[in-house]
Amino acid sequence: RLRRQIEHEVDAVAAEEQRRQHPELVEQTSIRRRACYNIWRRVLEGYHSWEDTIGQPSQRKFDDSSVHQYFVEALISRLSGSMAEHLIHSPEWLSCVHRKVMKSLDKSEDSAGNQVFFCQMDYADICLPLEVFCRNSNIFAPKQGINFDDINDCGLLSIEGPQIDKVQKTWKE
Repeated sequence: RLRRQIEHEVDAVAAEEQRRQHPELVEQTSIRRRACYNIWRRVLEGYHSWEDTIGQPSQRKFDDSSVHQYFVEALISRLSGSMAEHLIHSPEWLSCVHRKVMKSLDKSEDSAGNQVFFCQMDYADICLPLEVFCRNSNIFAPKQGINFDDINDCGLLSIEGPQIDKVQKTWKE
């Protein structure tokens, strides 16, 4: 799906360039790189907003040499979002998980000179909040349970990574 989205963005960028200049001057590699950057910005829009909220914005200006990194980061975001679809209503928590994964990202080159990326995702970061929620979800009990907003609020507490032990009731229903 991400590949198709980038292909459609390539068409959009090419059309924009053709409106500005002559079609024979449009270079396909440059168009593909800018399309990948545009998709990266869209896919990670929520994460970038979270970074701004916690006061640690990352570099977001287009860098021609970082096109592979843009693709990998967008792919990681899509994969973590699909694995943690039950937490889609907790975007700050997911952003915190994403940051932890991105800190583990390692880039190297294989024997053919191709860039190779490695990262680690702690599956507990996306499963434990749901377990805590299931054990303590009755918001109408005398000792109120938690909801997805409470899990989400914990995503703003730690910039190093999600901390399940901090999940607690933050708002009275």
